[in-house]
Amino acid sequence: DMSYYSFDPYAGVLPYFEPFYYGLGTMTETSVDGAQTWRWDEYGYAKVSGYAGSAQVNEDWLITPSLDLTTVESAVLNFKEAINYAVNIADEQKVMISIDYDGTSAPASATWTELTVTNRPAGDSWTFNQVGEIDLTDYVGEASVYIAFKYISTTAGAATWEIDAVSVSEGGAIIFGGANQLNVYPNPAHSELFVTGAANAQVEVITLSGQVVMSTQANDNRIDVSNLNNGLYIVRVIDGNEVYTTRFVKE
Repeated sequence: DMSYYSFDPYAGVLPYFEPFYYGLGTMTETSVDGAQTWRWDEYGYAKVSGYAGSAQVNEDWLITPSLDLTTVESAVLNFKEAINYAVNIADEQKVMISIDYDGTSAPASATWTELTVTNRPAGDSWTFNQVGEIDLTDYVGEASVYIAFKYISTTAGAATWEIDAVSVSEGGAIIFGGANQLNVYPNPAHSELFVTGAANAQVEVITLSGQVVMSTQANDNRIDVSNLNNGLYIVRVIDGNEVYTTRFVKE
């Protein structure tokens, strides 16, 4: 039997994946100091720069939703980044983790631990670099884990930091694919949607604002979308550690 339901998109059930399709998605921007902030770039990634005519003083955080690690035996963080005009990456582009952040207060209200990030770019290019996989085993069993990208700039210099494809999964990187790896039809759809290329996988239908409005097992590759409102949606298919996405229109 097929089932669908609405649920909180910030529940943080793994695998977590933020591709920044149409905004900062499920991540939250928090500015501690300065006028410049994390923002979405129309090319599909998050970026921040403390430069506005000259280098400005800034502290800006980009924070994931709460991630539940109580049901997994392992967890890893992966993301891509590009850094240009860097001054001191180790001090000014940090990745942090917390188990006591409440999701809404100032970052200073919680305890944050810096994560070690390897294979980082040199800091003088717009080219995205896949960082080394970050082991989160020490946090397995925690019910509410937050990961943050902390940006600092000073009057001495202001780097531009761009991040993309942020994922937390149970061992092994999430493999992200597009429409060339997944066949969704018909498009537009009226009452039924067929998904081929990943038999019996978990299928989620997501609004452009990031709300998961349907979650179902892809039994017989058929999904009932008759109760969805008309509009453009993202389809996310989760098959183990592989995540495939594409878009469709409901009419």
